[in-house]
Amino acid sequence: MLGLAAPPCRPGRAARDCRSRIVGLAAPPGHDLVALSYWQTYGVPVCVTRFSNNYGPSQHPEKMIPRSVTSLLKGGKITLHGRGEHVRNWLHVEDNCAAIDLVMRDGTPGGVYNVAGTTELANRDGLSCSGRYIFS
Repeated sequence: MLGLAAPPCRPGRAARDCRSRIVGLAAPPGHDLVALSYWQTYGVPVCVTRFSNNYGPSQHPEKMIPRSVTSLLKGGKITLHGRGEHVRNWLHVEDNCAAIDLVMRDGTPGGVYNVAGTTELANRDGLSCSGRYIFS
């Protein structure tokens, strides 16, 4: 469930995210760096978790899965950006909470933990599964 501890800006995707000029993408790595600076400067025991896309009960209605399911249940259509080819890693919220609990109990202060699910789906494939489930 948990990845290995990694520096705040490791090579690859995380490093690109740390250099982002788009506010929505730049903010989370910024939060990580601020939290980790408190560990480095003041010894505050901080662990950072980075998680993939969450889904589950009580998800905000504007998010892709609940928005699409609600639309289908009302007889509407699903809106996809582009061709729906963007691939996302999905993690159930209860698995994310279990990972956070584990890190809080057993994590190393100053550690960064990558939490991901085992399901990667293109948006169109994930929504297709949702539609089949709803109407089966």
